Amino acid sequence: MEIVEINEENLDEFVDYIDEDVAESIGRKYYRGMGIIDDSEDILGSLIWEYKNSNDDDDTLAELVWLSLEQGAESDELFEAFKEDAEFENVKKSFFELENPDEVVAEALTAQSFKTKKRESRDIYTTVGELAGLSIARKKPPSYIVGLFDLTVKQYRQGIITCLYKGRKGLVEDLAVMPMGWYDMDVSCAVRTDGEITGFLLVHRYPSGILAPVFLFASGPNSKMDLLNMLRYAIRSAAEEFSPETSVLIRRHNPAVKALSDKLFPGVKGDTVLYGERKE
Repeated sequence: MEIVEINEENLDEFVDYIDEDVAESIGRKYYRGMGIIDDSEDILGSLIWEYKNSNDDDDTLAELVWLSLEQGAESDELFEAFKEDAEFENVKKSFFELENPDEVVAEALTAQSFKTKKRESRDIYTTVGELAGLSIARKKPPSYIVGLFDLTVKQYRQGIITCLYKGRKGLVEDLAVMPMGWYDMDVSCAVRTDGEITGFLLVHRYPSGILAPVFLFASGPNSKMDLLNMLRYAIRSAAEEFSPETSVLIRRHNPAVKALSDKLFPGVKGDTVLYGERKE
């Protein structure tokens, strides 16, 4: 058996073994992937993870976002490769949140000393139609909320620099280098006042068609109202561009996002997932 790095050059060989929304991120700065093949070059397993807080040596994390195995025995070699890379990145803890992992994967994770438990997912799903029906979407946003397509690359970059300076990156670990085109240009929007960009709502459309807000921040004097108006813009634009059945993923990754989702979708719960973590 042989461990190989999964990268943009050989991704086609693994594409049938990795979820398309996960595979899309191979090649990004903080994503890593390892595969295991036998002597006949048949694929036996794959592991994809993302580094988080990489600029903080005291709190660098690794999130496992994908694991597939033909047999549990392959996990030892895959995780040995993961461990070597994680040690180089000074990772303090690794964790995962997987929905409905098969028995082989679940047992392999336990064998790798992850402390696991069932819990509610941080993710909830809604639809464009359900969002369009919210009361906040009834009012038209002001003209200073503009679509991403209205910005120059320079304005976009300057706005991103401002967000990063204030310590905000949302779900996008590599926010500093992501091009405008990675986001849905029609649904994503910004706050533009006197030529300055003081806020963003950035939405990514995955290969599966799912829409996902990945960054929401405003820093101007009316930031709370700016956030509300960007939500209005994005919802109304999504209703114009996509069918009502289009899925929207909301990741409740911090208390602020959870509080907002609880307000917009009272009583909505995430699915039950397998969560696990271990010290590295």
